[in-house]
Amino acid sequence: MKAYKLLKSLTALAAAVCIIVSCDDETGSIGGNVMPGHDEMEITQGIYSVLSRSIKADSVLGTTSTSYLGKITDPETNATTSCDFLAQFHILENLTFPKNGTLVMDNGTVEADSVNIRLYVSNYYGDSLNSMKLGVYELDTANALKENMIYYSNIDPWKYVNKKETAIRKELSFSVIDMTLSDSLKNAYSSSKNILIKLPKDYGTFIMKKYYENPSNFADSYSFIHNVCAGFYYRIISGNGTMLNIDAASLNVYFRYKQGDSIINGVQKMATTEEVLQNTRIENKNTDKLLEAENYTYLKTPAGIYTEATLPIDSIYNNHINDTINSAKISFTRINDNTHTTYNLPVPQNLLMVKSDELYSFFEKSKVADGSTSYVTTYSEKENAYTFNNISALISNMYAVRKEGAGVKNSDPQAIKEAKYAKWEAEHPTWNKVTLVPVNTTYSQQTTGYTTQQVLSRVRNDLSLSSTRLSGGNSGDIKISVIYSRFKK
Repeated sequence: MKAYKLLKSLTALAAAVCIIVSCDDETGSIGGNVMPGHDEMEITQGIYSVLSRSIKADSVLGTTSTSYLGKITDPETNATTSCDFLAQFHILENLTFPKNGTLVMDNGTVEADSVNIRLYVSNYYGDSLNSMKLGVYELDTANALKENMIYYSNIDPWKYVNKKETAIRKELSFSVIDMTLSDSLKNAYSSSKNILIKLPKDYGTFIMKKYYENPSNFADSYSFIHNVCAGFYYRIISGNGTMLNIDAASLNVYFRYKQGDSIINGVQKMATTEEVLQNTRIENKNTDKLLEAENYTYLKTPAGIYTEATLPIDSIYNNHINDTINSAKISFTRINDNTHTTYNLPVPQNLLMVKSDELYSFFEKSKVADGSTSYVTTYSEKENAYTFNNISALISNMYAVRKEGAGVKNSDPQAIKEAKYAKWEAEHPTWNKVTLVPVNTTYSQQTTGYTTQQVLSRVRNDLSLSSTRLSGGNSGDIKISVIYSRFKK
């Protein structure tokens, strides 16, 4: 019966919260008549200031299914971001070339007609007519990227480039819209933008000969990567003002073969997919000065700047050690950009809040927000803010982790508790800090009975271009609102 009454009390709490009167760093009793008699519940609220700062993200997990290529300068901050990438090719099962005897061999030996790479552009930032210079470099099969390794965005690509004189090295100029095409072709091209990289014919011949010498070299992606082609490194040599999202690349080998009395033009394609590695390298310049702001913080991607917030755990628990924390709401307000240009960077749409000491392991272990030590929210254009509606579990977790880690007992004198806490906090300086990280989220459908809902299934670093400022820093503008409850004695 007692548990039933408690359930009724907590249900009534939702209605009581609607009439709460805020108090700054203090709590006021409201809802004194929520429940009668000895089950009467007292609801209080505390509002506390939260400090924040900008921190530099020197690197992020660079392995993704979408690669980025280009260089841009943010018109608001003058910070420059450069992206290039390494990518392997996936081999489909049972990949084959025509039977040797059916090939058309102009010189009496296996020979490709041509070979190229196409980089397919899903979208882009900047001027579609801007000219950029691209370098393409063959990777080394003897030192291939390993699928069981974790690679970050500060990777050294040259470590994996083939150093042999015969290795492929190609340079070319490009723009999103190829001005060498006719108007009709440009219109068709605009719906399927891609960059054509013509490789030496001999490289196509090399690939075909590797197949005919030993078809097992093409048995699967691992065999192909370690025996034939480890992939390519694509980098911007010069140019500024364009950033491309490359959602796929294909290696295409063209040849001819006989089929009856006919000669058929054939092509074999190998493509980048999630089954093989794609790793974007990111370099940011002119961002250090942005870390110095005192009354606001930044969010910049890719791998640029995060916001770190320090949660006032001691203040939240002061005089409330025996209370229940029912909810804790915190909102980060965006500062609008006063500079309006054609190329203003977009606002990050999804934000992850994660304990600072779990930042890297969160992505390395492919975790999703659990509502306990990590949360995801979406930017609200109406409120012009990122709001986390209830992080009470995180606050309770931080308090409990510190207490257990420091070995504090309820029976300890106050001076002993403070000494234990001080020693532990010195060894764990980020114990009460969270980091805000722009992310990409994926949801999947989950059906239970007759109900279907969207469930968060993947959280990854956002490697696209985005930038915004948040109120905070040392200004005290960020507030966390905490709702407590306790039974009246």
